[in-house]
Amino acid sequence: MINLIILLLPLTLFAQTLHMAVLGGSGEPHKKWDGSPNETTIFDSGLEKMGQFNRSHPNIKSEIMFNGGHAHTEEIARQGFGSSAPFSANGYMQMINSYMAKLRNGQIKNGDKILINIYSHGATRDQGEKTHKIAAGAGVMNNTDTVSGVTTVSVDNLKALSDLAKAKGVKLGIVDLSCHSGNTLALADENTCVISATGIEGLVHISEMSEERVEKPADKVAKGDRVKAIVISIDKPAKKIALSMKAITSGEYKSNYKPETAQPSTLADKLKGFKV
Repeated sequence: MINLIILLLPLTLFAQTLHMAVLGGSGEPHKKWDGSPNETTIFDSGLEKMGQFNRSHPNIKSEIMFNGGHAHTEEIARQGFGSSAPFSANGYMQMINSYMAKLRNGQIKNGDKILINIYSHGATRDQGEKTHKIAAGAGVMNNTDTVSGVTTVSVDNLKALSDLAKAKGVKLGIVDLSCHSGNTLALADENTCVISATGIEGLVHISEMSEERVEKPADKVAKGDRVKAIVISIDKPAKKIALSMKAITSGEYKSNYKPETAQPSTLADKLKGFKV
């Protein structure tokens, strides 16, 4: 993923200044199941690659906020960035406010770029949110949907930075590698590039919405609804998965559920319908 991100960066990236922030490490357990110290995190590989990227381009102005308590991860952060502050809710808002102040006073100028990298656990999107929340504290996550057990911050707060960067002619990149990061794609526009770890499309065909006949998807669901579905097929080249809601409600998935196939068709034809 990180190799791809680096390749996607414009060739003109370093004609101006890249201001880069790396955030994360929150929610990881500090002990293994046997009680011994947990010296690593699931974010180590990505953090190491981003550190290599940072070291190889000395004109990058970088900062890192990464939670400690894992010896191997701390060493990766030290080698890649020199030093690291803890990732916290206050630190997150201070970073955003600092970038916005630099945009206003010209320290970050037209043609420069800002890149925000998120390596933390993420929650599902709450009602009323544009994106979702990410873990930003020293606690240990105990729920993969709500990220309870650790302090969280909302990626929604990056919207103000996105708007100001656009007004000042500064490109913004957001790389969200947390769970449920597909929600962060809501911030993407012609000036803000968003890369999500969960960018694969999941589609529910209208025939897979309910055992009852569904005339229109809007008869069953509305924008913002949370639904449960299972994967019934995968199209790797197209990076799409087909999902079924009715298999969950009927319980058929427990006994080798097979989707309806009225006649042979391409996966693209089968997936024409409602997008989750």
